[in-house]
Amino acid sequence: MPTDKANNIRNVRYAPPGEYVKDHCFIKENGIWHLFGISGGIGKSWEDKGHEERISHSTSSNLIHWQLIGHPVEASRQPGFYDEHMAVAPFIVRNHDGLFYMFYSGWRHPNKRPNFSWEGNLQSIYVAVSSNLNEWEIPKEIKPKGIIVDGEPIVGRDPHVLWDAERKRWLLYFTDATTKRGGIVGIAESSDLLHWRNLGRALTIKSSSAPYDPAESPFVIRHPNSGKYLMLLNWDYSESDDPVKFEVTRPLPFKCGIERTADGDIGIGAGFAREIISHEGQQYLSGVLGKFGQFVIGFTPFSWTDRFLTLD
Repeated sequence: MPTDKANNIRNVRYAPPGEYVKDHCFIKENGIWHLFGISGGIGKSWEDKGHEERISHSTSSNLIHWQLIGHPVEASRQPGFYDEHMAVAPFIVRNHDGLFYMFYSGWRHPNKRPNFSWEGNLQSIYVAVSSNLNEWEIPKEIKPKGIIVDGEPIVGRDPHVLWDAERKRWLLYFTDATTKRGGIVGIAESSDLLHWRNLGRALTIKSSSAPYDPAESPFVIRHPNSGKYLMLLNWDYSESDDPVKFEVTRPLPFKCGIERTADGDIGIGAGFAREIISHEGQQYLSGVLGKFGQFVIGFTPFSWTDRFLTLD
């Protein structure tokens, strides 16, 4: 049963003042939680010029009270760069060299509102490096096209990075944007987080009831009891003995994801774009909740079971 403190965290609804927040990540350093997320103005969306073009940074010691620190990573505004117009969906790991690496999706999207169209849209995975979580720099070899895999830039979004201790390599998962039909999670491997080799498709989703691309927001973790790898997506999940090959997906057995309504999308249940964190011995799913244009981060306590997890 969750403690009173866990229930207090369950009631948190946070976005930076005047903003909404969507795909996000957490990293804890010196007892402080750092939250990085998509930044947009209330009532707006990524389709509006000036929104989802930078990444917000907030901190907290207890997951309850948060303070906005700033917006340390932004679209480059450089013509021809693959992150010219947008910077979204961050995920951070600490490398063995002690530096922090932020993976995010850089977009070229020259036709936002009021004359919106998909013409010219291009999505690519970028990485920025920091020694202190406050100042970030994109390595020279990453510009202008983002991470290069086998000579070509990754075409995708929603990066997630996992350390594979057994084979001593980093694995990069991403929502593959090379096909319009969606449903593909791509994967690459690296020893240094900068130079990558393509491993093909980690998952091809054959069927899903998702209203949007079912391969969005992959989060991969090794189950602490079964030892299997779990890939959590916005609506579905998959498990595997091999972190580079997932085959069968199943609907998540709890309320979550995005629901379409006449007034716009709503993050329901445990939300969407979820992350897993542990705080003071309690496990939480963070997720995006609330109404379109007013999205916030919430926390759902959970416990690991023998094979999966159960919400508390």
